[in-house]
Amino acid sequence: GDYDAARREYTLTLSQHTAPTADQPVKRALPIPLALTLFDAAGKPLPIHLDGDAIGNAGEQVLLLETATATFRFLDIDAAPVASLLRGYSAPVRLHQDADDAALALLVQHDSDGFNRWFASDALVRRLFAGIIADPRVEPASLATWTGALGTALHDTRIDTALAAELLTIADANSLTDALLDIDPEAVHAARTRIERGLASALESA
Repeated sequence: GDYDAARREYTLTLSQHTAPTADQPVKRALPIPLALTLFDAAGKPLPIHLDGDAIGNAGEQVLLLETATATFRFLDIDAAPVASLLRGYSAPVRLHQDADDAALALLVQHDSDGFNRWFASDALVRRLFAGIIADPRVEPASLATWTGALGTALHDTRIDTALAAELLTIADANSLTDALLDIDPEAVHAARTRIERGLASALESA
């Protein structure tokens, strides 16, 4: 999404893609309901006022994506928000979100949607793993971002114990290497072990 401070507007562009099949090489766009909440920098849900609506909503809005690409504009936003999409698993789709590490960390810490909280944590782990595989000599900044966010989440007295356990579970090697073309088993093991030790060290000193 893009934030315009002068206009106090946040613009979110969504797109969808369905892979072609032998019997249907061109797939039509499907109606996809996307439940959304916008969070401020402190992790509090913002009132949502979608352009074109007479009044805003308290904290969650369902957007309907019916075309290949659509843009939604939100009004009266005082600072760049963080979007939590597909809340409540509002549609059976795979989400690819253009969010930076800070935005994902905020969702890990504050998102009231348990799946999205886990999804953001998992996304950070995958970026961390990819960074270590690319250059194991460098200490990725995302390690501190991820472990710090987890520490905050685990100190949340309202967090479900099952969700806490999921947040502490790192994806297995097969899942982490899905996007890799060349797989070095030793490097994969070393990278995942490094992430586990980094998490253990951070939680021990918290």
